[in-house]
Amino acid sequence: MEGKRNIVIVGGGIIGSTTAYYLTRHPKFNPALHNITLLEAAPAIATGASGKAGGLLALWAYPSCIVPLSYKLHAELAAEHDGVKRWGYRRLGCGSIEVTVSKKRLERLQQANDEGKTWEKLPKQDAAAKDLLEESNFPSDFDYVDREIVETWAEMGSPGATETAQVHPHHFTTSIAELARGAGVQIKTNSKVTKLKSSPAGVQGIEYVDRKDNTTNEIQEVTDIVVAAGPWTGVLLPQAKVEGLRAHSVVYEAEVSPYAVFTDIELPSNYIPEHRAKMGQKRKHKGRVDPEIYARPFGEVYACGEPDTAIPLPETADQVECDESQCDDIISYIGTISSVLGAAPIKAKQACYLPRHIRFGQESGPLIGKTKTAGLYVASGHTCWGIQNGPATGKLMSEFIFDGDAQSADKKKRRSKSQPIRQSNRLKKPLNPLGNSTIAANWDKKQTLAQNYKRLGLTARLKGPTGGTEKTLGVKEAFGPSDPLSINGSGSAGKALDVARVERDADGKIVRVIGRAPNPLDDPLNALDSDSEMDDGEEEEEHEEWGGIQENGKETEVVKSLIQEARNPAPKKKRHQSEQEREWLETLIGKYGDDTRAMAKDRKLNPMQQTEADIRRRITKMNA
Repeated sequence: MEGKRNIVIVGGGIIGSTTAYYLTRHPKFNPALHNITLLEAAPAIATGASGKAGGLLALWAYPSCIVPLSYKLHAELAAEHDGVKRWGYRRLGCGSIEVTVSKKRLERLQQANDEGKTWEKLPKQDAAAKDLLEESNFPSDFDYVDREIVETWAEMGSPGATETAQVHPHHFTTSIAELARGAGVQIKTNSKVTKLKSSPAGVQGIEYVDRKDNTTNEIQEVTDIVVAAGPWTGVLLPQAKVEGLRAHSVVYEAEVSPYAVFTDIELPSNYIPEHRAKMGQKRKHKGRVDPEIYARPFGEVYACGEPDTAIPLPETADQVECDESQCDDIISYIGTISSVLGAAPIKAKQACYLPRHIRFGQESGPLIGKTKTAGLYVASGHTCWGIQNGPATGKLMSEFIFDGDAQSADKKKRRSKSQPIRQSNRLKKPLNPLGNSTIAANWDKKQTLAQNYKRLGLTARLKGPTGGTEKTLGVKEAFGPSDPLSINGSGSAGKALDVARVERDADGKIVRVIGRAPNPLDDPLNALDSDSEMDDGEEEEEHEEWGGIQENGKETEVVKSLIQEARNPAPKKKRHQSEQEREWLETLIGKYGDDTRAMAKDRKLNPMQQTEADIRRRITKMNA
């Protein structure tokens, strides 16, 4: 599109900042014709989640249609603008660990804390456990988690591949915004947007309140509006279904090795963090917690915990309430596995709201692109991957505005987290039917499944002629919602017609109608009532038993063989207990003897929570 453009971006987080940046880098951008304004409600850029995120970049993030593009753009931005120094761009290792914290370890931690001593590591694991950890490729330079308590380590992404990187989110967002400002973008903070003006022809203007003097201002003759307001997108555009999810995080002051780790920590069931115990509170951690820890550039370590919805979304990002006790929970949990971070100074305790795009009650992918209103665009709902996917989103929004469509994204990929694996026909293996020997003996591997079935006299799809579908009897369902609790009325619409006997007098008038016992609630036992008048003086109607598969004389030899096999079912095989099941039962018996109740309650030996009766039955069968 040519001519003058007055573009307004709502939101000064990573998405709004990258959109402003890439608009000024687009080949069609002309500062003489194109005016770009960025409005941020908070006092500064990156006040919300964009300044309080972990900053992890990963090729295994989602959605996969934009992740590779954004990962590549991060590297290009760092190379062009010295991102290593400006926002700490770097490669880093990433993995997940499983840790079990014993009561003895907690006691030693508490004792060291009470005595003010430096933490002394517990005795090392035995040689077998140490060898097992070494076999799991636990990085030798990973220095901020106590190695002796780590049970398993799994690298994220493809082993050995550089699929993870990192930026400092606050430095990155503010730097990109400043680069956009330097290219001509006008950035206004403390500017809370209150109204988007539009007509059937498209967007017209935008109203915002200047929070410094509480005055209402308006930008007129707007041609394009990009709503990139994070969790506040749903406030301006309720139909977008974008809402906020509060997340707490902690920033340590510590120089550690560059690793991000997703933890799975098993704690004693009676463990209560010290700060909650002092207040007489309990923390229901259910025995397991999973804080995430990210070593960050510039001498920081970032950690975050579980999200919550206790406090509604405030009006602006600078009004977010931080529950300090939740931050202290994170500090306590990490302190049980890391002596380094347990002694490190706390630089910040903070909270933010992640923007979630909710569809049909479930979290969906981000919204990126046009709306039904001409000139109105949405770029929001990135959840925890806003920093990762910010550059790609900004570039795509610039293409939507200047080119009319996204040019760079891999639109052929689905937006779901798990992508289907596609094979070329050359690599596909021929069908090899192993289920039935008769079909296998007559199978032509050069033909498709449908062609084989047709040749053999079979059908590949169960439709009407095969009994695969059944026409609905009775009254058609009424249009509109049906009440499942309704006894009479619309709730009973669509039921099959019943049968009744009508008695008439000599003149033909109906004397009475004798039918089945009333059954408005569809009670299945109602039909077993033997006192019904329908049965009085009448014999029970005889029903013809099913006589098996009917032959019409046109069957192929294969079908005839299959019919004969169906008439001679194979004898039932007695089920035998597997060796694995017997070993499991012997382990339970060795520990608890005959106490099946204790066996059922053992959460480690009985992880599938088999009932006491089920375990007793299995033991009886084993001993038979």
